[in-house]
Amino acid sequence: MSWRAGKIWILAALGAALAVLAVWAAHEWGYWQHFLFEAPYQGYLEESRIIRVVPGALAASVAADLEREGIVPLARVFLWRLDRRELSRRIQAGTYRFDRPLTLDEVIRTLVEGRAASVTVTLPEGWASVRMFDRLEAAGLGTSRRYLEIWRDAGRIRDLDPAADTLEGYLFPDTYRFPLDADEPAVVEALLARFRSVAAPELAAADSEAARRQVLVLASLVEKETGAAAERPLVASVLANRLRRGMPLQCDPTVIYAEWLEKGDWDGEINRSDLRRDSPYNTYRRKGLPPGPICNPGLPAIRAALRPAETGYLYFVSRNDGRHVFSEDLRAHNRAVRKYQRGS
Repeated sequence: MSWRAGKIWILAALGAALAVLAVWAAHEWGYWQHFLFEAPYQGYLEESRIIRVVPGALAASVAADLEREGIVPLARVFLWRLDRRELSRRIQAGTYRFDRPLTLDEVIRTLVEGRAASVTVTLPEGWASVRMFDRLEAAGLGTSRRYLEIWRDAGRIRDLDPAADTLEGYLFPDTYRFPLDADEPAVVEALLARFRSVAAPELAAADSEAARRQVLVLASLVEKETGAAAERPLVASVLANRLRRGMPLQCDPTVIYAEWLEKGDWDGEINRSDLRRDSPYNTYRRKGLPPGPICNPGLPAIRAALRPAETGYLYFVSRNDGRHVFSEDLRAHNRAVRKYQRGS
């Protein structure tokens, strides 16, 4: 073989090798591009990971946290991707929950669009504040103990009710969505803000602060006495009629609330000692409305307390199906009690 022919052979072999190398490199780059940018990644075994991005956090710090927690495979690749898309300064502060495999771009979108983790909690109408606090604690939003401390700070509603000594009645029942890292003061302020926007305008129909407070107290009794929407104005009429006549309200839920105030709990039944308890909330012993709300009423109960039905009813008794029988005199009431409560 001549030197010229050998040179041609060497160049051809080198060209073939370079071609093979180019194919291999393209294959490898395609693999790594898919692994780093396109394939969903999850490097943690737990159900989820939580990342907290503080205001002003640098992208490099966030990237390091993401790699350490197994949310992205490589921090430097995450940073490179951010720089290429000019998003390094657009990461939003917040608490983020990652609970499934995500591509690099999906992680970036989560942080740049501020898709912070949240908790949805429903607080039903008629729940006392302590029951609300237990549900909030169960949802991971603080502790019931801390909520009770805030609940005793009536200064938060001094503009709404100068006579209030707790927040009972002013924590509006609704479905709320809170950031995962919301603390107890922020949650309470959200409930109070909802009351101010929804309930306070309704209560403004009362002609004085004292009257508004009385309406809210009455609404809390109505809320606890019936869950039937059509009965709320009727229950309100019974209570209003008894108040006008100077009769004790004899409202069982107030007795339960009095026991909770004294003992921090209710044993599940009302007995004679409960009815004899010397509490301003015991409407068997004290005439008139109790000194404050016994729960957090919803808007329908507030409206019923503002505008009770015009009736002559003074009594009602449960039919044991969610409804009640209403009576104008004690004889009719006793007949209803025998029929529905004593089975005779």
